[in-house]
Amino acid sequence: MNKKYFTLVFLFFLILFLTGMMETIIVGIMPAITEQFHTVNSITGQLITVYSIIFAVVGPLLIFLVRKLNLKKSILTFLVIFSFSNFLTFWSFNLPILFISRIICAVSASVLVAKTLESCFLIFKEDKKKLALVNMGFSSSIALGVPLGTYISSLVDWENIFLGIGIISLVLFIILIFIYPETESNFKENFKIKLSDLVTGNNLRLLLTTMLILTANMAFIGYISPYFIEGYSFNTSTISWLLAILGIGGVCGSYVSAWLMEKFRARSSLAILLVLFIIFLIVISFRPPLYLLAFLLFFWNLCQWATGPIIQFEISNKADEHSREQIISLNMSALNAGSALGGLIGGIYISYFSIHSIPLLAAFVALIAFLVIMTGGKK
Repeated sequence: MNKKYFTLVFLFFLILFLTGMMETIIVGIMPAITEQFHTVNSITGQLITVYSIIFAVVGPLLIFLVRKLNLKKSILTFLVIFSFSNFLTFWSFNLPILFISRIICAVSASVLVAKTLESCFLIFKEDKKKLALVNMGFSSSIALGVPLGTYISSLVDWENIFLGIGIISLVLFIILIFIYPETESNFKENFKIKLSDLVTGNNLRLLLTTMLILTANMAFIGYISPYFIEGYSFNTSTISWLLAILGIGGVCGSYVSAWLMEKFRARSSLAILLVLFIIFLIVISFRPPLYLLAFLLFFWNLCQWATGPIIQFEISNKADEHSREQIISLNMSALNAGSALGGLIGGIYISYFSIHSIPLLAAFVALIAFLVIMTGGKK
């Protein structure tokens, strides 16, 4: 990897890390926001829901509307908007403005993620390791968002987190102006993206698998703190380092995916990961001792986040140059829809059943994802 490509990989990684962190970092700073605006956690929690819904719904539509812009102009434009949204969060003096800033952030992030992944695919061609490394930025940010938000907010006021992200985004904007290679827009005046080109049997299967995996993940992770408190009576310190281990597992998962893609076909890799994912959740439901629990959480999250780059590469590799951005955006929408659905299902479940059994709910959803991926032909 020459120096220019290494720099681009690092910059793409940072863009995906910053945009991905926007979804989950609120969990870690929720108590501080709730206290500052004199509200309740159920209201503050909607900052996450609004972000996920806007990202999932607006993303594919916006990608289509800005298709005439080449990749460089698209990334630079929405990087500025993303930076502005974080400055607006920093300056928010009431909840309505905070919600508006989250909406703007979700809109800009939805385009940035798709355009960055498309750039990675075009610039690095079919280099699976580089794609997995860049994708690690997104998966690691979501995995580390909660513990990172908790830790940083213990050092500085929560608003300063968004000030820092806004400044970093502007720095990325300036650097990319000079080193991002010029690319032509994939848009053709006489070309129309056909729905049938996007909604193939294989794409539907992969998109549904993405959604189900994230649903399973968020159904458990969204309520993991009360699960630890009620099931184990853990204190805040213990929960924090368990969440950190969980995040590290997610980061490692993205790297492991590159190895799996080199050794196995996509369908086989996903099947192996989902089987392990289910087994780990079932064992966790028996409430094992602390150190075994830490081991299980690490490898459970590793398996979950190893699936992302595999699915991303599979749908990108089989799409043509005109529809690739759109299918990448749809996959990101499926991811966010799964997160929102998982939080909803998990909340309903613990309203009627014991929170101690919520890992089994996540395992059941993952089983459905396994059955979905196994319904296809040989891949």
